[in-house]
Amino acid sequence: MGFLFLQCGEQPDKVVENVNDLSVKEFYATGGEKAVDWTKRIKEEEEEGPGLWFACVNAPSEVKSSSHLKSQGSKSYESGNLSDWDPRTAWVEGKSGYGIGEFFEIKSEMGGNSFQILNGYQSSYSSWKKNSRVKVFKIYVDNEFIGNLHLQDLMGEQRFELPGNNYDKTIKFEIAEVYKGDTWDDVCISEISSVGCCFRDASVSSSEGFNVSLDRLQIENDKIIVPQLESGQLGASTVRSIYHQEHNQLLHLMAGDYEIELTNTHPLNFKGYGFISPVKLLHDMGENDYPALENRVEVLVYNQETEKMEYILVSSIEELVGEFDTYTIGELSEGDTYIANGFVTKVYK
Repeated sequence: MGFLFLQCGEQPDKVVENVNDLSVKEFYATGGEKAVDWTKRIKEEEEEGPGLWFACVNAPSEVKSSSHLKSQGSKSYESGNLSDWDPRTAWVEGKSGYGIGEFFEIKSEMGGNSFQILNGYQSSYSSWKKNSRVKVFKIYVDNEFIGNLHLQDLMGEQRFELPGNNYDKTIKFEIAEVYKGDTWDDVCISEISSVGCCFRDASVSSSEGFNVSLDRLQIENDKIIVPQLESGQLGASTVRSIYHQEHNQLLHLMAGDYEIELTNTHPLNFKGYGFISPVKLLHDMGENDYPALENRVEVLVYNQETEKMEYILVSSIEELVGEFDTYTIGELSEGDTYIANGFVTKVYK
């Protein structure tokens, strides 16, 4: 059954404002689906897997908006719906017309570059079509305009990447252009979250003495080496879950003969900081660019020759842009640490 909306005024002749300034940076979301039955999908995910969205997807720690449509009966359209883990609810702007200039703001405890958004009112395909969706957002980080985000006119999850270090910063999404709804002007967004975790082309040390690529680990079968930090000893643990994500930005980190490609939100063990993500480490050190960490911080690795863990100076951190398949371990039968490409890391939570 669809949701009832109040009409928000006459449709204006002009719906959008010009955002095609060639000097402005443009960001484009990818993914999405033509139609999604969320009630069916949620039931299937809960029965067969870890749930609709797993540990690598995180809701914003703070959400607020410039306006919202007045509640109708038991239906609320406030900004809290953007982070309630239910794609069938939505934030609906409260301005008459198409909400040009209305916005919502988020803060993410992860502070990464990758995000996931559900455009429109996705309670049903009918509700999605009847209500308006966002075509272009103006994006501001700590009130500084950084560019335009272009969304597709599709249901389902759309992914996009924003540049820079977004840890502890406020990201503002201001409506600039819309896709007109078939019935109502109201512009809606169902969900937004940040996406983290994962390594690219990383291998873990198996308990049988050889390395196994993360994407080839067999759940509930393969056992891997897990370091016990307090004792310095090694144990073994069964892999219970593996997560896969696609990313457009990664870090290439080198320390001595060790190197790894990872998202900026995945924790490594840095001397004096413990397990911490590179983006949070950058923030805590008061720096803005990853090269500023080179030859200043040490990261924990496992030396197979000496069979000991040791800290090694980070020699290089390079930002990569492209299309990357990434993987990480979601759960182990024992402990939460493991070794990837020689680096001591932990289960992403």
